[in-house]
Amino acid sequence: MLEVVCGRRPVEPRASPKEVILVDWVFECMERGNILEAIDRKLGTEYAVEEAELALKLGLLCSHAIAAARPSMTTVVEYLEGRAQLPENLVDIIKSQDFGGASNEEDVLPTTTTSLTISEPFTSRGR
Repeated sequence: MLEVVCGRRPVEPRASPKEVILVDWVFECMERGNILEAIDRKLGTEYAVEEAELALKLGLLCSHAIAAARPSMTTVVEYLEGRAQLPENLVDIIKSQDFGGASNEEDVLPTTTTSLTISEPFTSRGR
């Protein structure tokens, strides 16, 4: 999500030192109060500001180093469809490196009632 909205790769070795790591740079923009600074300039003004901001914040949340902090795909869809709101303490969640024993996202983020059963492996068989 961040790569698409920002028009950048996750690591840009030729970028300025502050912008080398995409996730860190977007988070820094958010902390400064100007997350929209991270949007790909090639988009010009051809985007919905609210949607771009949501995509950036959601991209940060989905990139969290701790699995328990990352939303499920069901929750991601709820955010994108406007049926759920991102947590008010999003910055604190993204900054956090310790979830106090949280073993899954239900301990951190809003829960959903949908379940998913996987019967086939995700890996392709020899491809």
